[in-house]
Amino acid sequence: MESLPESAKLKIPVPRRNYIQRSGLLDTLRRGLELPIVYVCSGAGTGKTTLLASFIRGSKLKNAGWFSLDSSTANVYSFWQYVVSALDPFLDDNTLLSLIKSNPSPSHMEQLLESFCALISAKDEYFLVIDDLQYMTDAALIRSFDFFLTIMPENLHLILLSRANPPVYLGQYAVSGKLLFINADEMKLSEDDSISFLRTTLGIEGPDTDLKQLSSYAEGWIAGLQLAAAAEQNRTPMQGGSITADYLNREIFASLSPDEQNFLVCTGPLAYFDASICSEVLDGFTAAQFRNSIDSLTEKNLFIVCIDEENHVYRYHNILSDFLLKQFSHLPSGRQKVLLEKAAAAFELRTDITEAIRLLILAEDYRGAMDILLKNENLSETWSFLDSIPVPILVENQNLAFQCFLYNIGVLNIERCRILHNALFQKYEGTDFEKVLQYIQIFRIDAVPNRLFNADIHMLSIEQIEALPLQNVLKSMILLGNSQIFLNRFQYREAEQCIEKAMQCTGDSSMAVMAFCWGSKAQLYEEDGQLNRSLDCYNTALQLYNASDLFAGLGTNYYIGATGVFMRRMELDKAQEMLDKSDSIYKKYHRKVPTLELTLQYHTAEMNFLRGGPEKGKVIVESMVSQFAQFGVLNLGRLLMELDCAGMLEPSLAQHFQQELSAAADIYRSMLFMQLLETRILAEKGDRANAFRKIDEIMSVCRSSQNSLRLVEAGLIKIYMLTLYPDEEKKKQEKTDLLRETISYAWENRILMPYFLERNTILPLLRGLDSATDKESGLSSSEKAFVRDAVAVCSGKNDTKENAEGLSSREIDVLRELSSGITNLEIADRLCISLATVKTHVQSIYSKLCVSSRTAASKKAKEEGIL
Repeated sequence: MESLPESAKLKIPVPRRNYIQRSGLLDTLRRGLELPIVYVCSGAGTGKTTLLASFIRGSKLKNAGWFSLDSSTANVYSFWQYVVSALDPFLDDNTLLSLIKSNPSPSHMEQLLESFCALISAKDEYFLVIDDLQYMTDAALIRSFDFFLTIMPENLHLILLSRANPPVYLGQYAVSGKLLFINADEMKLSEDDSISFLRTTLGIEGPDTDLKQLSSYAEGWIAGLQLAAAAEQNRTPMQGGSITADYLNREIFASLSPDEQNFLVCTGPLAYFDASICSEVLDGFTAAQFRNSIDSLTEKNLFIVCIDEENHVYRYHNILSDFLLKQFSHLPSGRQKVLLEKAAAAFELRTDITEAIRLLILAEDYRGAMDILLKNENLSETWSFLDSIPVPILVENQNLAFQCFLYNIGVLNIERCRILHNALFQKYEGTDFEKVLQYIQIFRIDAVPNRLFNADIHMLSIEQIEALPLQNVLKSMILLGNSQIFLNRFQYREAEQCIEKAMQCTGDSSMAVMAFCWGSKAQLYEEDGQLNRSLDCYNTALQLYNASDLFAGLGTNYYIGATGVFMRRMELDKAQEMLDKSDSIYKKYHRKVPTLELTLQYHTAEMNFLRGGPEKGKVIVESMVSQFAQFGVLNLGRLLMELDCAGMLEPSLAQHFQQELSAAADIYRSMLFMQLLETRILAEKGDRANAFRKIDEIMSVCRSSQNSLRLVEAGLIKIYMLTLYPDEEKKKQEKTDLLRETISYAWENRILMPYFLERNTILPLLRGLDSATDKESGLSSSEKAFVRDAVAVCSGKNDTKENAEGLSSREIDVLRELSSGITNLEIADRLCISLATVKTHVQSIYSKLCVSSRTAASKKAKEEGIL
């Protein structure tokens, strides 16, 4: 037996023999398939499925996929897995399914859908039928489906079959002529078609008057005709001239033999079945009995649909299935449980894990379902099944309960999260897992208003996390959470260790999580001033994003991160290039994502400040304060610092910042940058004692934690503060010493942005160091070179740090040493930089000079006058 995605829900149903050709509707469909969306809305048994199945087969439509939706697949993960599976046979790249399966959070689904759309954006036309769309009621799924419609490529055509009105608004498609809507009246059979259906398809004989009577009872309803014919064949009187599914099904069922009734009821809960499955569910049921039962029931025009002619696989139409489930519920509970568990075992044996779990949950064998889930860690449907398990049973397993919590956070089901969280705390109080629960409380957005982070969390050690009975991807997420906590406590090496352990746990199981790990590492290095290493990590993340076209929409994560690093280095051309690429990807793949829009405007404003256009930057910041009020001014911290350094920070906005910071969560108040901005504002307001006390405390923390970036910023701010008070002017030596200290921390990673922001105060001091002799300045040759760059930057000559070939001063230093014939290791020792940094500079030099060897680089540098 094939796996479920290949054998049942994705199979185009086989139209019954001698089905009638509904030429008018078929012509309408042919015209409609030129449009993005066809929506067929009519009741059960009106022939929607047969119409589309016969159309696809009859027209030999290429690149046509089919997905029959039901309640078990009407969730974010299952739905999109099946959608991708439906079109997967026609696509060149088949990696998206594995990406969806490894996706740890529903919040990433939009990015994966963007990747899916990028994958199918080609010259070929693709067609996707989604049957029984009325099952789409889950809010998270509806949101994702609505998003998908906004980014759907023009070469994809959706044919949606439903008993209900659309779950999303389609008015804009109708108005623009991009929607074909076929309603219930159009699906009705005419009298002539009804008689043809009775004679040709159902094989009903008799005079026209009798067939017309049956047709009038059915009123153009195909299922009604089928039921009426079955009732006629079984000599069931059609009382009251009314044909209702409930009445006729009961009457028809009563006329069947006991063996036929037993077969129908016992197989009623199955999503599909064949002879071998039935033989395991019904003891001693042979293949011959199966064929006889199917033939007999089909001849009686019951609602049995063939989904695989070659392997003789069938399912019940929903009309019959709903009725049979009611009949099944009347069996003794013990009998129900035995049948469902037998069926589950049969499907598990055939590796149809999802159907096996569904049947066990139907049997209320929740622990059996959990056992299968634990044995199949990469099952994407795990998330939705877990919501069907009662909380007291679910919390018996930490792994599954934690997964369920994360899933419900992703779909914003906060009430379910609250119930789970409280039940887990109650069960695991006093254990290591309680600390994990303390950590995940940061996701409880209902827990403590305005507090997104608990600074008093007692984290688990790496060894304790490794010992938890959780999947590796879940351990990775906890480790990354731990790293963020360490980062905010200025414990950078511990944060780095957590990220590296998260990478080990992730391994090859999730490319998305691994890219996130590299991004987290890049952010860590950026925060503590290791900008060279930060860029290396971002470049590694970019390689993952470029590994498949499916990650194209995720490139914004790299380019936005790299933009910030290049800004700190005042390499503004590169920063602008990264920002332009971010904006391009955003416009191509994203539609009105507020956080991304905020970030892009943020960097645009920053570029204005750094390129000497503070007035325009101020206008953008003021617009952002009102446009993105829900994010608060704390998220604009760096822009406020840049406004203040430019002398443009309005007192009201400064006061707003202080008030918001005072009321904010610990995560914000503990951030070194927030403390630096607050200290600068205090000094400008005349709160001298508190300002100097705070700046000294910050510098002490920076020195002990070896945070180069914040120490440089703090040192320059203190120099600025010393100039604010006339009686401090005598402390010239202290300012010079502070400046030397900042240079010693800034030069290797080219941390130039803080110098530019404080240029009005710092430039004279920098020029003094630049003009001093080596002995007088007390600086190394590398530090002196950095000072020259800082003077150029602060003088508004930022481009002077690069020559015509685009080489930075640091790259020229490396090129000069390289030309002398020494090794990379010797260059590293002489320039006091790491070997990895030397290699990065050498590759950059080769690229910019368009050479491939040391000799060629040295020769061209001399010819171009670089050396």
